[in-house]
This record gives sequence, C-alpha cells and structure tokens, in this order.
Amino acid sequence: MKLLEGKEGLRFAFNDILDSQKRGNVFYRYSSKKSITAAEKYMPRDWRISRDAKQLQRLMITDAVAEWQKKPSLTHFHKLLPPDAGLLNDNIAEVIYANKVAFADFDSEVAVIIEDPMIADFQRKLFKVLYKLL
Repeated sequence: MKLLEGKEGLRFAFNDILDSQKRGNVFYRYSSKKSITAAEKYMPRDWRISRDAKQLQRLMITDAVAEWQKKPSLTHFHKLLPPDAGLLNDNIAEVIYANKVAFADFDSEVAVIIEDPMIADFQRKLFKVLYKLL
C-alpha cells in the first residue's frame, strides 16, 4: 500500500495507472462530476495523450459527466447513478486497474494505492455488477 500526499502524490497516482496498464487494457472508475473537474488540476500534462496512445479503455460510474465527456468515444463509456443516490457527493475518485485500486481525495490532496490482485479483482467485480445494473 502506498500513501501519496500533495500534488506530486496525485500526479504519481495518475502516472501509475498508465505505467501499470498494457496496451488495450481497461480501467474502471468511480468519479463525481466534482472530482472529474478537480482531477484536471493534478493530471500530468500529456496524460490523456499517453492514455490514448496505449488505447486504454475506461468505464466510469458517475453522477454527471463533464461537457467534454459527452461526445461519443470508442474507448470511454459511462453510466450515471440516479440523482438522488447521493453516492458521489464527495471530491473523491476510485480507479481499479491492473492489480491495483487507487483512491484519490482531491480536497485533502491524498491518494492511496492498494496493490493486491484479490482486492483489485473483488472491486472490479463489484464495479461490473453495478455498471450492468445501471
């Protein structure tokens, strides 16, 4: 487990997603619209270019999408929680990738990365069930 703090810690977490994934892999993300917007501040400058070069697919569960996420994409899919669910009111994101699960709290500038195949697989299964139900 890694505890990462500050802007550099959050940047490390973003880069770890790219570094841990092979070309064409999928990652899963829970994000509120608030955390999607906050993440921009910490995302390395060429992160999206690198992500797209690796052709990483991503599935996201969110409460609302940002304007730029509304355009159709072959690699990005999202499902919306009902507005009254209240599950994504905080400025926090969770990403499940490779054999890791990362949590980022953009208000306190803290990220935690748990590297454990069983935990990652468990979280991935939960995500897929909820995604399918939405």
